[in-house]
Amino acid sequence: MINPANNPAPLLTVEGLKVHFNAKRAPIRAVDGVSFSLERGETLGIVGESGSGKTTTGMAIINLVEATSGQVRFDGVDLTKLPLTAKARAVGIAAANSDRVSRPVLVVERPQDIAADAG
Repeated sequence: MINPANNPAPLLTVEGLKVHFNAKRAPIRAVDGVSFSLERGETLGIVGESGSGKTTTGMAIINLVEATSGQVRFDGVDLTKLPLTAKARAVGIAAANSDRVSRPVLVVERPQDIAADAG
């Protein structure tokens, strides 16, 4: 059972995470040796170009994609040994749509413009 209040270990530790896919021509190294550690209260944002392995890294951490090698520990517990339901309660990923950040879909008017139109 995961109990974050009783464990002084880093909240999340990823060591040497690799995810390789077999392709017709050559293996694809989607993630190749990612390591990091997060303490309680810290936030991590993974940024990079399209196709650089950000989503695959997150999916491998929560075991939605099988890692080729590496270790993932949450609160000192090896996530690779937990059932999927326990992992789903412990860790999640939030993917951002970078197109929406750089090109907003909704433009909010200035309050003074809205007041002028109403009067």
